[in-house]
Amino acid sequence: MADFARYLPLSARPPQDETGVSSHWGADIAAVLEAVADLLAVQSPAALDTPSLHPGWSVRDVAGYLSWRLAVPTGELVRATSLALVENGFSQRRVSESFARRGADLPPVELIAALRAIAIDKRADIGRTSIRELAIAVVGGLDITGPLGAVLPLRPAASGAVALRRALNGPTEIKAVIRDRSLTATDAEWSFGRGPAMSDTAEAILLFLYERSDRAPGSGAGA
Repeated sequence: MADFARYLPLSARPPQDETGVSSHWGADIAAVLEAVADLLAVQSPAALDTPSLHPGWSVRDVAGYLSWRLAVPTGELVRATSLALVENGFSQRRVSESFARRGADLPPVELIAALRAIAIDKRADIGRTSIRELAIAVVGGLDITGPLGAVLPLRPAASGAVALRRALNGPTEIKAVIRDRSLTATDAEWSFGRGPAMSDTAEAILLFLYERSDRAPGSGAGA
């Protein structure tokens, strides 16, 4: 099972963030964006209006959010977020919606091209490539691929790192379910936590942790 470098000597560990895993995820972010772009490229324009797994957002909205949020320089992101908070009554939900519209209004061809351009930069380690950006890409990718009947390809280390970050920093309601339990991905060779295992696919675990599914890992389809 993946241990996310915690057992490596300090001198051999890659740069790390608060989860104890690598803080450089450019290649994995790029892979997600490329997979999303490839999927959208074979869809009809109407398919982009399919409801995504993000409540209230279409596939187009999620793609638009990814195309802006993952590309904008840090300084501009800080300024835009500060201004949008004031303009939207300090509602984080409305701020995210305003960011989504910046990319969602693009024609599909331009939106897909924007995702591919971001992927090129991330693969070259240009811009932000932290676990936060990886989580945004992965969750956005799942929001899009599931409703379109596709599977998002994820490297085990990437899915595990995003799951671990959410388990540590997620909402109280999610932490209550997984407290004193371990989460084990049956298809990705990672596990973390202590206690009886909650075993499921990496995708199912991520969907639960990010509140895209009410089904707790390992509880069965009828839960």
